[in-house]
Amino acid sequence: MFRSAVSIDTDKLDCLPAVVGDILTHPDRFSAKIDKMLSNYFFNPGHAGEVAGKYILETLINRKKGNQS
Repeated sequence: MFRSAVSIDTDKLDCLPAVVGDILTHPDRFSAKIDKMLSNYFFNPGHAGEVAGKYILETLINRKKGNQS
């Protein structure tokens, strides 16, 4: 049914339950696509706060070192 892409025009939202049902019934069709989207659009899933904190600390430390020289 919706194998290559899941995109629904706003004037066809009445088919949304069927699309969601298809995704839930056949997750194998969509898992690779979901993984690809996650890796392309989300960085450090589950660890973003930790990575951001390290980046901020490293930046502050480097700035402080630069100001003392």
